[in-house]
Amino acid sequence: MWETGFNNETLRKKNRGLVLRLVTTGECTSRIGVSKYTGLSKMAATNIISQLIDEEILEEKETIRVKGKGRNPIWLDLSKKAPKLIGVSIASDVCSVVLSDMHLRILGKTGFYVRKVDPGKIMENICRCIDRVIKKSPKEKFWGIGVTVPGPVDLLKGMILSHSGFPEMENIPIVEVLEEKYHMPVLLESRQNCAALAEKYYGNGHDTEDFLLVGIGDEIGPGVISHGNLRESASGITPELGHMSIDINGRECCCGRRGCLRSYIEGSVLRAEYAEATGTDVTFRELCRAAEKGEEAADRILSKMTERLTFGLVNAVNLLGPQKIILGGEGFRLPGKYVSELERLINEGKLSPEPLTICVSALGEEAGVRSSAARLLMEIFEGELK
Repeated sequence: MWETGFNNETLRKKNRGLVLRLVTTGECTSRIGVSKYTGLSKMAATNIISQLIDEEILEEKETIRVKGKGRNPIWLDLSKKAPKLIGVSIASDVCSVVLSDMHLRILGKTGFYVRKVDPGKIMENICRCIDRVIKKSPKEKFWGIGVTVPGPVDLLKGMILSHSGFPEMENIPIVEVLEEKYHMPVLLESRQNCAALAEKYYGNGHDTEDFLLVGIGDEIGPGVISHGNLRESASGITPELGHMSIDINGRECCCGRRGCLRSYIEGSVLRAEYAEATGTDVTFRELCRAAEKGEEAADRILSKMTERLTFGLVNAVNLLGPQKIILGGEGFRLPGKYVSELERLINEGKLSPEPLTICVSALGEEAGVRSSAARLLMEIFEGELK
């Protein structure tokens, strides 16, 4: 809730963003509800809402009359004419460019297979896909472009520092390149931070002020929500969980250190272990299905993964004190047996006596692409974009 009574531009922008977040995420759907939640006067709330309606960002709708109950209730909703978001999701295998609304619903999608493109032409292909999305939506207005990548990024400089499997994709000033070409705001963020924001607005984090979004599969990493907001570093460098060492004398990691968590639980590692045990190559999805059916090798591998993941997450929980952990990436495929075991082991191993909940992402298979524009959404809800 923002303090009232200060007549300055910053406060007006913050209040506007807050009202927009409350209505868009469904926390408040009426003028009275907005006024009560924010502490704004009815007149102040009405002025902000009226402005957002005039700008065709919000709209008012009548619900169906209930016989004998007086006037039809009026509720607030996102306008179909509201500006849209462009999201660029650069994963280890596929680059997707999507058009979405402020509910992060995908309205259009295109992309390409990353490993089939010359690394030197990745940016060229990304721009081609953005051009295609814009061309197919000639009447739309846009808030901006959000970009997510799995690897380390420098948020202050707007640079991709590296990309797993592509040594040539280092120190790319992607924000500068896209802003110069498209003349709209461009925001870069780590894949897991964006996934955490999406869960906060529309998923299993909507009712939790402090939680970790932990990527499982080929992209190991954390997104941290603290006091309801994305935890950001003053350095602009995004946090890493996959390179937390759980054995100083362990396996050598691609980063040059030993015993990094990703060297034990990454999807490619699990698939290699299964192939060695059975002679069969499988996807992470197939590995989870085999474990659900009680196959011994699959169960053994996922049980060991759960144990190893516990070592890293207990350290993270003791350091950050979250109320909940949400398993993102391909973690939504993990059978309930292993999710429950992970919850039990972490609650036994952490220092705080407060119980911690573990669940899987509510956004499922499309979490990566749906959340690609979530960093833009955060700026909109903070009143920084207009």
